[in-house]
Parts: sequence; structure tokens; C-alpha cells
Amino acid sequence: VELSEVMRGCKLTGHRFRDSSFKIGTNSKVTAVLRPSEIARHEGKAPSPDWRLFRGRPRADDVRQGELGDCWFLSSLAAVAELQEGRLVRALLPGQTTPSEVGAYIVRLCLGGRWQEILVDDHLPCIGGGMYYTQL
Repeated sequence: VELSEVMRGCKLTGHRFRDSSFKIGTNSKVTAVLRPSEIARHEGKAPSPDWRLFRGRPRADDVRQGELGDCWFLSSLAAVAELQEGRLVRALLPGQTTPSEVGAYIVRLCLGGRWQEILVDDHLPCIGGGMYYTQL
């Protein structure tokens, strides 16, 4: 599915995109799945309305691990962020520099030796009003 098709369909219906293939396991501690604008930046504070994909260029210290055991992936992202002033990280999100109007994004990843573009939504697993699998 092309991102432009999804965006067009969402705009026509007035609905935001929802990735129905993303499922949270029954053993998960996740209490909610929220959009970035709904997530509290710090405990006890209101959600941030000015969420952005990047502020300036991506940097290694932008990457912070949450509860998921994915340090191998996050350390790779941190290393890539340091190369070429973050251009490689931006290449993982082709043509996307601002939040999507409909909550749809393309993420480009190399899976099994082949580059693939994966359509995802902007719902993030949360616990207690804050992000669970990563940190802001």
C-alpha cells in the first residue's frame, strides 16, 4: 500500500490511519495505545502538542531504551544517527520530516537483506500515560 493512497483515503473519510496488524500481547503491561500528542512528556504534565519526528538533526543521544529488550536495534540507530549528520536516519523515514496529518508513516528497513518499506501508524504503547517501550 502506498502512503499517498492511505493519506488520501483517510482525508476522504476524516479518519486517522490505524495499523490493524499491530497487536499487543496478552501478557503485556501496556495499559493504553496513544498518539504522540496524547502522551505526557513527564509524569504529571500535560501531553505535548508540539511533537516532531526530529528536532534539528537526529543524534545518538536522542535514542533511549524503554522496557523492550531491543538495545541491539537502538544502538544501531544511535550509531547511524551519528553518521552524515543524521541523513541516514532520515532515509529510514523517506520524505517525512513533520508529523503526518493522518498518523501514517513509511519506515524503510532492511529485512533479510532486502530493503522494504513498511506502513505504520503513530500509536505508541504506553503505561501510566507515558511511553512504555521507549522514552521521549
